[in-house]
Amino acid sequence: MADRIRKINSQTSDVHAVITTDSLPAGAVLNGIAVSAEGTVYATDYDNDVVYKVYEDGRVLGAVVGTINTASDRASSGMSGSDGNYARLNQPFGCCVDASGNIFIADEGNNKIKRLSPSGRSQTLAGGSSGDVCGDNGLSVRFNGPTYVACDKAGILYVTDVGNFKVKKVWPSGRTVSLAGSTTGFANGNGANAQFATLAGVCVDNSENIYVIDRTNYRIRRIDSAGTVTTVAGGLAGYVDGVGNAAKFGIAMWDICMDPSGQFMYTIDQTNDAIRKVSTSGVVTTFMHWKQTDGTASSIAMDKSGFLYILEKNV
Repeated sequence: MADRIRKINSQTSDVHAVITTDSLPAGAVLNGIAVSAEGTVYATDYDNDVVYKVYEDGRVLGAVVGTINTASDRASSGMSGSDGNYARLNQPFGCCVDASGNIFIADEGNNKIKRLSPSGRSQTLAGGSSGDVCGDNGLSVRFNGPTYVACDKAGILYVTDVGNFKVKKVWPSGRTVSLAGSTTGFANGNGANAQFATLAGVCVDNSENIYVIDRTNYRIRRIDSAGTVTTVAGGLAGYVDGVGNAAKFGIAMWDICMDPSGQFMYTIDQTNDAIRKVSTSGVVTTFMHWKQTDGTASSIAMDKSGFLYILEKNV
């Protein structure tokens, strides 16, 4: 079995291209995808500890970050280097690309956020050992399982820090603050008064409102620039299109991405074999059905022209 990436016209639902990844190393486990402003696709390989550049014709440009993992260099995961191929990742999960072409990776196993510049320079932007610490010095910051990452038009990052039940904001300097969240649970409110259960994908609109998947609360939550958390849609397990808390999602809701207009989101509802479209006002519809026989949809991204990219695993 292999993985593939489907490119889909969000206006017509037509499949524009199917990008196969047969040329990847044996044992590759793709986990997250991101698309640059120019339409270049990047994919994280969780098991081989690298990030690939993937072309629409199926060609794969080796490892742009990391070196294909072997038993001997797994122990050195976490090292930094001036060149992307000398960087060491450890179970990279989500990734995103800013307007300048910088690639940011949620390096889950190292509890770090890594940055690869367009020139190929790799560095740790924030994080180190496991913990829960914010501050102005990125290398003193601590995460506990950062999994998904998104960036706004100013290049500021938003990270789901799953083990700490928080969404954190990271500036290009490495300065990090906790935007919202505290202990596990469910509560709307400001900052640490809000609670999340199982955080997953994250995206941002044109007004710098943040949207996150709260899987085991079956909700999509909004965080405004002041850190106030509200519920956009969802509340109970199920499969119902509707408005606000009348809508229902399954538990296997993973990634989410924002339409270029900043008015709609697309999310993978794997439990219900569907890609759901959600307006920022909370209107939920089914964009398209996704048969499990077509592969397990696990990550989603959108380019500036409105084409969706969906990662299918185990095709």
